[in-house]
Amino acid sequence: MAAPTYDMFVYVLKGKYIGYVELVGTTHEALEMMNIPLKEGSTLPQEGGSKLEPLFGNGVLTQFYEKNTGKGYWETGELADIDLMKDSMFLILDTRTYDESRQGGAASYGNADSGAADTPKAAKKTVIRGCGQVEGDVNAYTAYYYNAYCDITTLRNVLKKEFSGRVIPGQPATKTGKPYKFFAYSSAKVKVDDIDNVEAVSSQLRDMGFNVNSNIEYMDSMKKQFAIVQAVLGGIGAVSLLVAAIGIANTMMMSIYERTKEIGVFKVLGCSLRNIKQMFLLEAAFIGFIGGVIGNLLSFAISGVINFIVGSAGQSMGLASGISYIPIWLALVSMLFAVLVGMAAGYFPAVRAMKLSPLAAIRNE
Repeated sequence: MAAPTYDMFVYVLKGKYIGYVELVGTTHEALEMMNIPLKEGSTLPQEGGSKLEPLFGNGVLTQFYEKNTGKGYWETGELADIDLMKDSMFLILDTRTYDESRQGGAASYGNADSGAADTPKAAKKTVIRGCGQVEGDVNAYTAYYYNAYCDITTLRNVLKKEFSGRVIPGQPATKTGKPYKFFAYSSAKVKVDDIDNVEAVSSQLRDMGFNVNSNIEYMDSMKKQFAIVQAVLGGIGAVSLLVAAIGIANTMMMSIYERTKEIGVFKVLGCSLRNIKQMFLLEAAFIGFIGGVIGNLLSFAISGVINFIVGSAGQSMGLASGISYIPIWLALVSMLFAVLVGMAAGYFPAVRAMKLSPLAAIRNE
């Protein structure tokens, strides 16, 4: 299923406030496909309605500022006193004309019609009322944060009426600056029946000359980045393990040198070679166990610090409060791995202790 979309920047006026908002027109099916979380009492824009009823993102209010002072949320920290779900507001589609009427000069925006020289002196204001709002406050950043969504058929009809005889902002024009009879969409959302078919459909669309972006490509890109990060961290971990293993082996070797006479006494008393080997392997395993405990405690402490920092300072960026999580099974596996590394590092020192001559060990000073 393919759904056309068209987006443009517009002005929304309410009392002393003015907002510069990206208005996205799309179909009802496309909005349902996006699974937008809605506030209680909100609905999706009515399909084929006579009036525009935008669905506002939860961060749209941050785009409003006072007309007289030019200051808004990002300067004052205070949101505009507007209820996007209940208040009636004015919508201005012809932003260029509106700016010219306020400032007395031409303004240039990405969606302005550079070929429209016969624009009216005053921009038309259309009364609108929102049909809903995306769930969450301005501190919860989402993919729908700054946008306002409306029915694309209604938007197209309103634009054709508003810009009758003139080029609609964002639409192509002839060499003489006249509008075409057809309406060109900004993009199209394509829904594929199965995730395994996304790559094939994307390839077909590229062959048709379209630029294609999909979640699969985003996921593949993220996987490559994570693979690089994991490779770097894995290399650091491998070096750390090697250093730790050398440290344990050195500790065990020094322990054998210091306890040579003790080992000789054990052998003279009839202690088996296997028991001597097990004794040093258990000692090496215990060293690895203690290292694993200390490492896990440090990991949980660092994880807690990261979550605390994100929870206190990262909410404004839309980050979750618990981005660092260490499962219990991973901690247990790391403990077992630390014990195995300790035993592997202590194996050769244990073998050396086992092979010591009893008489030479007793005579050793």
